[in-house]
This record gives sequence, structure tokens and C-alpha cells, in this order.
Amino acid sequence: MKNKYFLTGIISSALFLFLSHLYLYNYFEEIGEINVNKIIHKQINSEEKILFLSGINQSIQDYKFHSLSILNPKIVAVGSSRAMQVRKDFFKEEFYNLGGTSSTINSLIFTLNYILDKKSIETVLIFLDPWWFNHSYSIDGGSNKYIYFPNNYNLTMLYYLYKYNNSKFSNNLGLMSRINDSGFAKDGSYYYNGLINNTSSSDFKFLNTKKEILNNENRFKTYKFQSKYFIDKLCRTLINLKNNNKKVLILTTPFPSEIQENIISIYEDYIKKSYSEVANCTSDLEFYDFTLKHFDNCEFIDGIHGGETVYARMLLSISGHENIFNKSYLSKVIHHGKGKIVGIKNIYNDTFIERDFLGFGCDK
Repeated sequence: MKNKYFLTGIISSALFLFLSHLYLYNYFEEIGEINVNKIIHKQINSEEKILFLSGINQSIQDYKFHSLSILNPKIVAVGSSRAMQVRKDFFKEEFYNLGGTSSTINSLIFTLNYILDKKSIETVLIFLDPWWFNHSYSIDGGSNKYIYFPNNYNLTMLYYLYKYNNSKFSNNLGLMSRINDSGFAKDGSYYYNGLINNTSSSDFKFLNTKKEILNNENRFKTYKFQSKYFIDKLCRTLINLKNNNKKVLILTTPFPSEIQENIISIYEDYIKKSYSEVANCTSDLEFYDFTLKHFDNCEFIDGIHGGETVYARMLLSISGHENIFNKSYLSKVIHHGKGKIVGIKNIYNDTFIERDFLGFGCDK
């Protein structure tokens, strides 16, 4: 009899664990924290506008590379988070934004090598960050390890679920996107809805960015010398892209006018030389330097990230040399977005209101 009760207990416990696991797996899959393929197909096929941002896995490489393979665009943008405001509507042809996959030279080269044999891709826009060539910032150029998106839940997910169990934006996928209504659209570009709908910013009046520059911190660690190793490595990759019939446009990422005043000496002593060497990697490389071009503070998200209006200005300014851009749409973004981050009405949030969260007295 005892053995019977014991066996019944074991079976009941196993069944409970199995059903609990099944329920949790289905739940985390449903909210977009596991199964990257399902996330992408939901975004692409849904009639609703869905943003994605995981609360658990902050690596977006797997998500973006899978999206790229499914969408097969003709044009891609590559870079760090400073490239993520470039939208599909800016172009005449199919476009995907790989911004955020490349935070260092090594990760940039890893991404560029990944797209090397993608036959659909004809044009590659590379958005360069100046600190990628700074030995003081990154001795080894950063990791190029491929990090996969999770296919199962873990205890960390349960903690996040408990902590953030009142998700407001239930149409979105991923805990963070459901909480703050920010994340990646199906074209790979990023929407900062939760931030710019707020009344204050962690980089209020760019004070944090200025502090980093003044104290030689993080990205602005003292620029001792540019790395010839990094530049040569990038040059070889650019030549490979050209040999694989990819047209390459390089654009340097901009700064707001308030910050430009603080980095002029760094630009003259270090950045300009690094960019000049990259521009001369190959004779017909198309290189556009926007580092010290004038940009309105009000059109920036923080001291280093421009909004979509900034990037529309950049692309329209070179559209006379390139035939890939949707000039009329870019002009519309700039016209409606003067002094704003979002140029056209935010299609991912009908109730969205852009506020003067940076404190510059911007007329939003």
C-alpha cells in the first residue's frame, strides 16, 4: 500500500512539473521571450504594429540575423545603437536595419562577414563610431562571439515576470517592450517611445555625456592613438564586400551641436585621422563625415544618439549622389520633424506624445 501511495506521489509530482513547464514555456513563447523565429514571424505577418525588446536576453544579433535571412532585403544599415533610427521608408528598395549588432570593430567585421554571401544585399550603409579605433577604449576590438536567443525559459525569466507582471503594452513582444513600449520594428529600426514620451531623461541637457567627455570615461577615454590594426582589419573587409559586388556607403555618426563643442579637440587630434585612413581603404569608397555637421540638440535622444529626423537629414544630404533614397519621404520627415526626434506620426503608438525630455526648451 505504501509503495502504491509513493508511486502515485511520484507520478503526480512528475505530471505537475511537466504541465508547469509546458505552461511556462507556452507563456514565455507567447510574450516573446523565447523562440526567435516565432517572434519574427509574428512581427512580419501581423496586421498590428508590433515592437520587440527582450527583458532577459539583451543580445539582438540572433534576432536580427534571423530576420535578415527571412526578409532578404536589398539594402542594409550596419552599426551600433547609433544606427538604429534609420527606417525602411527612407529607401526605395527593401531595407533592413542591422543597427545594434556592432558595438566594436570586431563585431562590425563579424556582421559584415555574415552578410558577405547574402546575394539579395546590394548596398551596405555602415555607420561608424569614432571610439571603435581608440586603443584606450577597446584594446582587443571587442568580442565577435555569436550569442543565440534562448529557446527555453529559466529562473531569471521567472524573476522578471514576477517583477514586471503589469505589462501595459500587451501587443508588443518581449518583457521590456511590453513594459515601456520601446523596441525593434520589423524593419530592424528602433522606437524609443517610452523614453521620448517621458518628461525627463537620464542624460538631461546632455550632462552625463559631457561628464564622460570631461572625465575621459567610457566611450570618451583618452584617445592616445588610433589603432592601425583595427583600420587595416576593417579595410580588408571593405575590399571583400566590394569584391562580392556590394556597394558600400560609410557615414560617420553625428553629435548634437552642444556636444560638438566638447569634442572638437578630440576630432582634430584623433578622429579625423582615423576616418581619413578608412576613407582611403580603397579608391572608390563613398565616405561621408557628419561628425561636426550642425544638428539641432532637440532632434537627439541623448548626447550621442540622433533621432530619425537627424538621420533623414543625413541621407537626404547625400541623396544627390545616390539613387536608393526615397527623397520625398525624407523631405516629409524633415519638414514635420524640425526640432523633434520623430518626424512622421508614430505608427507604433497612436497616443504617442513627444515631450521636451532633454530640457532644452524644445518646441515639440
